[in-house]
Amino acid sequence: MDDFKFTPNKIQLRIDQKIRIVLNNNSAEHDHGFTVGYGVVTENGFAIGFETDLFEDIEVAVTGPAKMVRSGGAILTREGDGDVEETAGGFMVVKAPFSKATIIEFTVPDTFGDFEFASFESGGKYYDDGMKGVIQVFPKESSCRRAQGC
Repeated sequence: MDDFKFTPNKIQLRIDQKIRIVLNNNSAEHDHGFTVGYGVVTENGFAIGFETDLFEDIEVAVTGPAKMVRSGGAILTREGDGDVEETAGGFMVVKAPFSKATIIEFTVPDTFGDFEFASFESGGKYYDDGMKGVIQVFPKESSCRRAQGC
């Protein structure tokens, strides 16, 4: 994460794939959040989150420092410094500027399609400024290849 962008901003995953996301906030002065879902929710004209959270009912491990981790509907395991909020809203990690890496580990749920990842900090301004990306989730690869006549 840098000021107002994610690198990379497009990620392709498969259902049941074990994933490890490493979050670094390289901003000199801004907190940045990381949340994944679809259906942007707005309040007073500003984007504030997603209607549907990718991590709902999913086991998620978060290791390392984070200013705040909101469990949302995720089944959260947490190791590291920072507050944990067990409030409504989707799963989210907020990183302080120039903090050490935070690791998010999970298995991709059985839902394929396009999801956004985003930062909604500063009342949604960061999202509106382009701090977002796309996660494409594809079905599991079949162990049977078409050429094998399966």
